[in-house]
Amino acid sequence: MGFAVTRTSKSLVAPSSPTPAGETLRLSCLDRVPGLRHLVLSLHAFDGAKRVDGAVGEGEAAASPASAVREALGKALVDYYPFAGRFLEPEEEGGEVRVACTGEGAWFVEATAACSLEDVKHLDHPMVIPKEELLPEPSPDVPALDMPLMMQVRKCTYVYVRARY
Repeated sequence: MGFAVTRTSKSLVAPSSPTPAGETLRLSCLDRVPGLRHLVLSLHAFDGAKRVDGAVGEGEAAASPASAVREALGKALVDYYPFAGRFLEPEEEGGEVRVACTGEGAWFVEATAACSLEDVKHLDHPMVIPKEELLPEPSPDVPALDMPLMMQVRKCTYVYVRARY
């Protein structure tokens, strides 16, 4: 049984406040090793039904997980501004890869699936949903290896079926 993942929005999330512009940073000696430049794939699951901070108060609307993460990402990119930049390989300096702190933003994809974490075995192996569906599609305008950070937030929605007997 598979569950379809629908990507509902794709955009860049820029830092929520101004960041240093025009700065170019060297990578660490480990990050400069040829052959180690690749995408690191990471999946994390959070069960929103098990909130630690209690229920939403009267009259308050719960923010969608994607909205909450998008807002937090914008704030985090202020302090971690190189993640809102782009990798570049300048021809001078021996072609050494650097991070241009452009403030353009991190790639962010919002998605939904009609399932619960229990339905997909908490993303345990073997995975019910292919990992390609859970990870963000790269931006069409920027090569994936030029972006320090890409993220996809997927909300599992519960599907209730009513039957009349």
